[in-house]
Amino acid sequence: MMRRGPSLPLLDELKLHLTPVVRRLPAYTRLLWALYRDPSLSRRQRLWLAVGLGYSISPVDLIPGLIPGLGQLDDLYVVLRALARVMGQLPEEQRRGHLEAAGVEPWALEEDLGRVRAAIRLLVAAGLRGSGRAAVWAVRTTAAYGSAMFRAGGRTLRVVRARLAMPHGRPV
Repeated sequence: MMRRGPSLPLLDELKLHLTPVVRRLPAYTRLLWALYRDPSLSRRQRLWLAVGLGYSISPVDLIPGLIPGLGQLDDLYVVLRALARVMGQLPEEQRRGHLEAAGVEPWALEEDLGRVRAAIRLLVAAGLRGSGRAAVWAVRTTAAYGSAMFRAGGRTLRVVRARLAMPHGRPV
């Protein structure tokens, strides 16, 4: 799997990971459809395929689609995982036949699962770094305001003490 280099921007790295997966999506769609129609598959195997597809098109899932990137990647991961699970349960000859008919290389499914996992890790790490920067900014800003308020309070206290020391609270 590819490692993140120091000079590679996040979007470029995501493209590097996900472009091959996106290019194979039509083939994965053909594979999913062919598997679902295969009469030799058990009801449970069809259920796995239906759950994977249903999860990806459902608006209700673990990571909402409103979260850019992650919301779509978890859907893609679940579909690919369902395909890999069902393909792993098939006899070798049947598996090869389905892969060839759909135009998917035998190594592609596992590699693409790894690519999607790597992209998810990149987005989560970037989000955590962003959250960390936001937290540091919040602490620094709060400390600066707190310090300013403390100084202003000190000045106010000195003025109040000085006025209290004067007769009638006013300078004579």
